[in-house]
Amino acid sequence: MESARESREPHVQCYQSAELTLLGAGGYSISGHVINLTGQNMRIVVNQPVGVKIAASIRVGDWLAFGEVYYCELEHSHYAVGLRLDQVVMGLRELDALRRNRLNERADALAPQ
Repeated sequence: MESARESREPHVQCYQSAELTLLGAGGYSISGHVINLTGQNMRIVVNQPVGVKIAASIRVGDWLAFGEVYYCELEHSHYAVGLRLDQVVMGLRELDALRRNRLNERADALAPQ
């Protein structure tokens, strides 16, 4: 059984798909795979280099995290990217379902009788 602390922390499986978005002017998204998550540090692999000291978000499964790229190194044919995470939003599917339900309630209330 999970403890209360474990249930509030993001979980990843080795080599789980992720979407890395570099924020700011000219921001863009690239697909990658999570290699590990230790505390606030995440290591992912991507197919292209990214700059360091850049604000980023990463979506993995049902959660989204924000942080900063602190290294990018060529490893074999891919690039290993280190992220230092600051904020994590978990339960995105549940939040989306609540939002859709709330919008449906408003639409029903505004519909002509």
